[in-house]
Amino acid sequence: MNRNIINGLKAFVQDKASSLTGLHISWFGGEPLISLDVIEELSESFLAIAKENQIQYSCDLVTNGYLLTTEVFERLISWNINQFMITIDGIGEVHDRRRHLTGGGKTFDKILDNLMAIKDVPGSFNVTIRTNFDEDNLQATSELIRFLKDHFADDERFGIMFRPVGQWGGKNDDDIPVCSRTMANQKIWELSDEAITQGFSMSSMITDSLMPSASVCYSAKPHSLVVGSDGQLYKCTLSLNEEFNKVGKIHEDGNLELDYDKIANWVTSGEETDTGCQSCFYRPACQGNHCPLYRMRTGERPCPYEKRNIKKVLNLIWKNNNK
Repeated sequence: MNRNIINGLKAFVQDKASSLTGLHISWFGGEPLISLDVIEELSESFLAIAKENQIQYSCDLVTNGYLLTTEVFERLISWNINQFMITIDGIGEVHDRRRHLTGGGKTFDKILDNLMAIKDVPGSFNVTIRTNFDEDNLQATSELIRFLKDHFADDERFGIMFRPVGQWGGKNDDDIPVCSRTMANQKIWELSDEAITQGFSMSSMITDSLMPSASVCYSAKPHSLVVGSDGQLYKCTLSLNEEFNKVGKIHEDGNLELDYDKIANWVTSGEETDTGCQSCFYRPACQGNHCPLYRMRTGERPCPYEKRNIKKVLNLIWKNNNK
């Protein structure tokens, strides 16, 4: 991220501070820890502004975990970043085949070492270990659950969640061995049940998703923006190359140049005229806006995984709280 964009973000938050009661920052990539210096500078600025204006400030960070040493982790915690998502797609070779370095190098052992070291850090934080599955690694997932249980089930700050790999666009989309929708919906909760049975905690991201508005996608929220390192503004992190998602620019003085017509497509994506959504029991949680991108691309209702299997999910939450 260049200096103009860093200055612009600081100026923007400072300008809006007097009207804010809360500010949430999600650090996302690529791999955000490659730019730890940018995270540090912006975090210290945001923290100071939040303190001065009595703003409730919270953060999360999505990382592959490769650079997440204890030293880096403790610095992130000091900047109020205490919610983490880290992906592990299999043990050893399975993970390394799917999530390798640019040059093909292995990553699993280093990520595991980093996570094990983090367990020794005192204090309150939450780490969600996310496993993405498709037909290529599905058979190895039970072994992964047993492995992760042996290493992390004794620390309730570590939770686990499972999500199917999707086809979100790109030249290799058709080559991804995705599970069918029926299989994916079934396996999410079968694997979650297996993990909880073995003593692992369910990710708080799942339990929290049933709360009012908690399943609404960030892209559907009027005051949520994705800021690219070049100052390009988006609504969604999954369709960065599509013009309808490029909604503006941020300038060095903090001013935003916004295309409100494009933004309207995201925040009024169809729930207001969808009679199915308006009569749905899950509406308080997702408000028909779980994924505006899915609705815009397909014209279909974007129901969350939790809603499709609500009885199973509620049973798993009960089981998780009584294990």
